[in-house]
Amino acid sequence: MNDPDQTSPTIADEGSAVVDDAQVIAKTLPAAPAPTGAARLQGQVDHALDAVRSYVVRQPMQAVAIAALGGAVLSALVSSRVRTSTTCYYLEP
Repeated sequence: MNDPDQTSPTIADEGSAVVDDAQVIAKTLPAAPAPTGAARLQGQVDHALDAVRSYVVRQPMQAVAIAALGGAVLSALVSSRVRTSTTCYYLEP
């Protein structure tokens, strides 16, 4: 049922869609008075999102590798934290 004229989305398309979703969600949130310095912070966030989007478009495989590495490091940190904070007592028969 695959149409040969339709291309499947690339990793860059998916990454761009996530960034687009985040921007849509941010724009649809109820407007509240902006705290002091919020405009500068919003400019920095927009700049970071644009940089990430352009990097993913230029280097999709490298972006996936970096994301996978970051996920593995985060998982290892959380896992080690959970292991050190949980004490298990074993009863010997």
